[in-house]
Amino acid sequence: KSTNNNTNNDRSNTSKCNNKSSSPLAKPAIRLLKLNALLVLLITFYKLTRREIAPLFLLQLLGHYSCFLTFTALAGFGSHPSILRRRKRGKEGDRRLGFVIWTMHFLYAVVLVVGFLWAECEEGNVYPISFLLSNGLFLVCYAMLVFVKKRGFDIHDLKKEEEEED
Repeated sequence: KSTNNNTNNDRSNTSKCNNKSSSPLAKPAIRLLKLNALLVLLITFYKLTRREIAPLFLLQLLGHYSCFLTFTALAGFGSHPSILRRRKRGKEGDRRLGFVIWTMHFLYAVVLVVGFLWAECEEGNVYPISFLLSNGLFLVCYAMLVFVKKRGFDIHDLKKEEEEED
């Protein structure tokens, strides 16, 4: 009987481990891990090729985009008090932040197309313009992150909401 009970306990523990996470950040985190794993495979494959500039640009831009997607996942599904309070009230995130996030998605798509078309090495050109576009967009993303951090991640909006409730 004791052996049978241990087996049942092991099975119940295993089934508990197989349960999906209740965190709303779990699905986006798994998608990001899959994207980054794919990027690692593509970079490995790239190293075995003729090493053209356009695919290298694409890989760099996707790496930058992955960083941006991490921010959007944290902003939308994270455990920051302002996010949790908004979620409890059924409210979406800060509209201004949402607008900036969608604008950045659009800019990444534009830079992807334009940069891929302009990805050429020319004599006298030290750094291809496509890489400058990608790095510039990454710096814009970084500036957005610094701005959000300095704002306290919507903490001012949260205080306004609490004052309105009182």
